[in-house]
Amino acid sequence: MLTLALSPVFLACSADDEPEEMSDEAETETETETETETETGEETSGGSEEAQAVCETSCELIESCDAEVENCLEDCVSWLEMVSADPDLDPACAEAEFAIYECLATLTCKDYAQYSAMNPEPYPCQTEEEALCDG
Repeated sequence: MLTLALSPVFLACSADDEPEEMSDEAETETETETETETETGEETSGGSEEAQAVCETSCELIESCDAEVENCLEDCVSWLEMVSADPDLDPACAEAEFAIYECLATLTCKDYAQYSAMNPEPYPCQTEEEALCDG
């Protein structure tokens, strides 16, 4: 459901110093080779760029399907930045959050309606949704 995809969003970045140092040293190399690792720790550089891109495409789809989601882009970006920066969160959980938005961005409005209704099974993005971490 959309509520699940647009989970609570409160920007809380607590591990900014270490990753920024790492990305400054090898910014061009790591952005293309290990995009997720680099962006996991960057609050305003690559992480925000990837979150912005993923959220723009998924929110554009949602809006094009006449779904009303208040603050879709801002909430989505904040949520993805938060999960990416959370030092206590398994990196696989952050990757799963990005994956659900990436999947949503590929849907048609018909597919999005099936995703929202979670019916019929298997519905679009169900695999990505099931990979989301609890909590």
